[in-house]
Amino acid sequence: MQSSKLITVVVSALAGTLGGGAAATWAAAHARPPEAVHVEASKPASAERAASPVLNPGREQLNQQLQQLRQIEARVGKLEQPVTETQPSPSPQDVPPPGFYQRQHEVAIREHQAEVVDPAWGPATTSVMREDFQQMQAVGQFQVGAVTCKTTTCSVVFKWASMDQARNSYMSTASTALRVGCARTIIVPDEPNRDGTVDATMLLDCADWRASGAQPFTKEQLPPPPLATREGTIAP
Repeated sequence: MQSSKLITVVVSALAGTLGGGAAATWAAAHARPPEAVHVEASKPASAERAASPVLNPGREQLNQQLQQLRQIEARVGKLEQPVTETQPSPSPQDVPPPGFYQRQHEVAIREHQAEVVDPAWGPATTSVMREDFQQMQAVGQFQVGAVTCKTTTCSVVFKWASMDQARNSYMSTASTALRVGCARTIIVPDEPNRDGTVDATMLLDCADWRASGAQPFTKEQLPPPPLATREGTIAP
């Protein structure tokens, strides 16, 4: 089939060059029937693709990679968009009921009250703790009431003149420098006493500190207590 194409092309070139009837007669006499050449040359493009589905494997692979790259870019674009969805609010089941922490604190205080007293540790620790908290009375705007240390826990009762004072300064009871390393918990009640004063009991857990074998710090090892100014702020 290729030889017929070649002969036809050569003959056509000769016919165009020599001109005249002689060349045309020679071409007509020696050329193959045109049907064979015509069938091969006029084959539809769809038939070519059907016979050879992949004309250029490298280009086909490049197109697939470009398509995958566009898909990745689209996904990245979605990820970069700002999130406008609001976080779901906690369900009512996740929120503790009113007074939950207060009741827990009261249970822990009753457990402390039921604890036996270690005579070698309790009274001495009570004296140290009372003295340390009393140094903060002016700054904290509170009065130190009963202080009791048992075996691994202690309790300290604080009194404020008003609910505003209690809410504004109760954190000073948690930041007071102590000579003992006990974890502190204090909860201010929601309502004041009938006379407007507020009482709150701090519970101190000293179990880990005692188990470590540590001894109380000396007064010289503690920072000096802060001073209260007329404006009620704390100065070093």
